[in-house]
Amino acid sequence: MFWLNVAFLVLGGAALGLLASGLPLPDMDFPLLLGPWHPMEWQDWAVMAALAVLIVGVATGVAVASQSPKPEVIAAFDYCYMIFAVFWGYVFFREVPDIWTVAGMTLIVAGGIGLLAVETGSRQAVALAERA
Repeated sequence: MFWLNVAFLVLGGAALGLLASGLPLPDMDFPLLLGPWHPMEWQDWAVMAALAVLIVGVATGVAVASQSPKPEVIAAFDYCYMIFAVFWGYVFFREVPDIWTVAGMTLIVAGGIGLLAVETGSRQAVALAERA
């Protein structure tokens, strides 16, 4: 993790240096990066506050759930965020997933269903063994 942060700092600094050098940039528009600053309105702050509360809740929930007796089940369902990332990518940016993305989401869902089926089957086997 340390080297990842170092790489981000080095590459970000290099990109900032390139932008500040005055060299001609390719014919691309960077409105978010190079556009004028617009003050945030209260609605923007409200959305940021709501997202902050949500991410703290989700991160805390995942940390607590990972301490459960079955962390492998929690870890498998932790990958469900990719499905939501594709959904929100379509909603906000009209990104259409390709065949590999759909195949990956299908594998994630199938793995989750398979884990639930195995978990249910093992519970039934334990219950039958206790009765005997």
